[in-house]
Amino acid sequence: SALIRGLDSDENRVTLTELRFSWVDLMIGLLGALMIALVIVIQKIY
Repeated sequence: SALIRGLDSDENRVTLTELRFSWVDLMIGLLGALMIALVIVIQKIY
């Protein structure tokens, strides 16, 4: 918290943007894994 307050506003903004992008990448990867798992399960059933 103190470290974030000590940063410049530009650096803080870049950090927030990187965090948001990494979160989006994580969600996309999670959705991709779920879709692959669904396909495998469907193929095993049929």
